[in-house]
Amino acid sequence: MAAKDDDVEDALDEEPKGKKLAKKKDEAPKPGTPHIVLRIILGLSGLLLLIGFFFPWLRLNGADNQVDLVSGLDIVVGGNAVVRAFLGQEWQSYLLLLIPGFGVALTAVGFLGVRYSGQIAAVLGILIVGYGMVMMIIFFFQRTGFGLWMILGGAFIAILAGVVTFVRTRVDPNAPAKRKPD
Repeated sequence: MAAKDDDVEDALDEEPKGKKLAKKKDEAPKPGTPHIVLRIILGLSGLLLLIGFFFPWLRLNGADNQVDLVSGLDIVVGGNAVVRAFLGQEWQSYLLLLIPGFGVALTAVGFLGVRYSGQIAAVLGILIVGYGMVMMIIFFFQRTGFGLWMILGGAFIAILAGVVTFVRTRVDPNAPAKRKPD
């Protein structure tokens, strides 16, 4: 008799099939939620931004063959005189503090699974790359001499000549073939 009672209790403990389907349906991701792979990638990229800020960015060789490694934090703090002289304005170095902030933001966006996480990641990435490009252009214009400008001018003229030649000699595949005169 004890075996019958156990069977009845087991049957009562089991949930009907409709409830199981309802639970599985409730466990499905909400519409607009980013895929788990995207969330992991965003979290990792945010951690790379955060950790990379404290790792060496520049390797400076001194007069006595001493190597000085400069991190993003060193640039902001201004501990190296060479880096301070190279940067010029001090306020620009404080903008670098946004990088670990962006890293924390990307990690949080990846962890929380914000609906627009892909767009947020793209904007933050564009901001960082854009800042880097602007700074490189500023450094380039401030630190270059006439000889380098001549070399770059010659290189751009060569590129332009190559592109013009390529465009002029390109054949349209849909154009009828030209007949040779008899």
